[in-house]
Amino acid sequence: MRKTNLLLIALACTFALFSCNEDENPCQDETLNAFRLIAQDEDGENIYSEDAEWDADLVTITYIDEEGEVVSVDFEAKEYTSGDIYFESQKMSELSLDGTIEYLISFNEELSYVVSYVVERNTDGDCISYAYEATDEDGENLGITSGLNPGAYVLVLPTPGEGEED
Repeated sequence: MRKTNLLLIALACTFALFSCNEDENPCQDETLNAFRLIAQDEDGENIYSEDAEWDADLVTITYIDEEGEVVSVDFEAKEYTSGDIYFESQKMSELSLDGTIEYLISFNEELSYVVSYVVERNTDGDCISYAYEATDEDGENLGITSGLNPGAYVLVLPTPGEGEED
């Protein structure tokens, strides 16, 4: 009888341990992240440093809506603790939930890039998750910064004055 009681207690404890390990909320992060972009030169340096020739106030982001109208997208220029400037737009992520949108990111009057951005919402199971993809005008995936939090897509811009034909 004593062995039976010990066996029942051991089974109950084992069951309790395994059944209690289930996380009540297994979803880690169900937040839609903002699109973030950092502009770097060909040497990997942020082009919006204090002594740079670039002006973050000249940057615009637009797209063409379903009616063929050019629409400006709200974004903010933000600063990492390192002093590097990046651009952040929650609106771009919200708009891109409906499918891939091509955005025209203009850095000044002469230099613009097309960036395609799509956000896919996954509702498999009890959790909501998002997958993000940004590509350049050649269809190449934009890289992601390493060592900076929050991470941002990287767009490499030519150094002003280089590569211009006389």
